[in-house]
Amino acid sequence: MVLCTLNKCYEPIAVERLENQKICFIKQEASDRCVNLYFGKSECIETIRLLVTRPLNQLSPEEDFILGTLLGYDKSETQKWSLENRNKPRRGRELLVNI
Repeated sequence: MVLCTLNKCYEPIAVERLENQKICFIKQEASDRCVNLYFGKSECIETIRLLVTRPLNQLSPEEDFILGTLLGYDKSETQKWSLENRNKPRRGRELLVNI
């Protein structure tokens, strides 16, 4: 599964390409100017549809862990991050990135 955050001006192009290639996706408003596009296997997208019902910075540590796992982040690092940040106020969203 992939999460792509992009400027809304590019949304129609991205959506058209996903639809043309018959790739399952879901959109989520990220801000006034940006949108999150989740795409990949249908079972992952259905999980996202049920899990991500509010802005990413409002997810619980457990929900954030599930999302990180679906996105392919290292499970032990994601779990460590979740435990360390469990009781911290969440203003923005930190991302664990695998490069």
